[in-house]
Amino acid sequence: MKLWIAVVLVCLGRMVAHGAGGPSNALLFIDTVESVSAPHTSALNPYPFTVAGWFQWQGADDVRLIRKHDGAFNGWRVQIVNERLYASYFASGTSYVSDGAFGLDGGFVSNPDWHHFAFTVDASGGKLYVDGMLRDSRAWTGTPAAATTTQNLILCGSDPTANELRLDEVTVWNAALSQGQIQTNKNRSLTGNEPELVAYYRCDEANGSATLGDSAPAGGFNHGSLTAFAVLFEPSGIFPFTPFAQTLAASALGATNATLNGVANPVFTNTSAWFEWGTTTNYGNTTAPQSAAAGGM
Repeated sequence: MKLWIAVVLVCLGRMVAHGAGGPSNALLFIDTVESVSAPHTSALNPYPFTVAGWFQWQGADDVRLIRKHDGAFNGWRVQIVNERLYASYFASGTSYVSDGAFGLDGGFVSNPDWHHFAFTVDASGGKLYVDGMLRDSRAWTGTPAAATTTQNLILCGSDPTANELRLDEVTVWNAALSQGQIQTNKNRSLTGNEPELVAYYRCDEANGSATLGDSAPAGGFNHGSLTAFAVLFEPSGIFPFTPFAQTLAASALGATNATLNGVANPVFTNTSAWFEWGTTTNYGNTTAPQSAAAGGM
């Protein structure tokens, strides 16, 4: 008889239901011509600037991940063209951070793998990171300045030949985050109250919701509206994502008993951990929850 064991976490009052750990849901665009739109506010034209998040795509070679751009020379955008990730920032037609026809080049991004992106801009220029690694950087052409576009913030809204796009844990900052900050943030949930955080889309809503909630109150709650039924929510596939739990081998095995072992990393959040166990993957038995101090490792 095989004994199945798993560790489950409760983080800030929310159960992390899947064994890999991670946010509960992700935003799924079945037909990527659909989109989520958040109304224009000046807070969404930050400078210095960072936009970051997770994405997974399948299908077409023209996929717009996120943008606040007038279609000409004002605003910012992150997109996939010919299976490569690009980002650009425009204050005007003569002042911009871009490189070639599509922007800074983040290189080939495989599908259907999950990837993390981060695009930063300040007076020194722009930097594009993929999976925490710097892929391209560019100085300003012209005079550094903030974008002033009044266009809405748009998630997705792309070539209708694309099959699927998933987005998760999308953030906008009034700061150019360092590589260290990007790497620290990318595999964990935020509180929503981090300094300079303008917008935070956890993408944890359930199907049937018409709104994508913004969890960063300092930026003014820039909630997004789902434009069509083809925008859905499904369990997120980001891994690893912290707080997380790892089940270790059982010890002191006996005919009717065993010592269960595991490691939980709370990553500076209030976390409880316990074991589920049983003779099938339905488990059916649990140990008492144990609190893990809000530290990290």
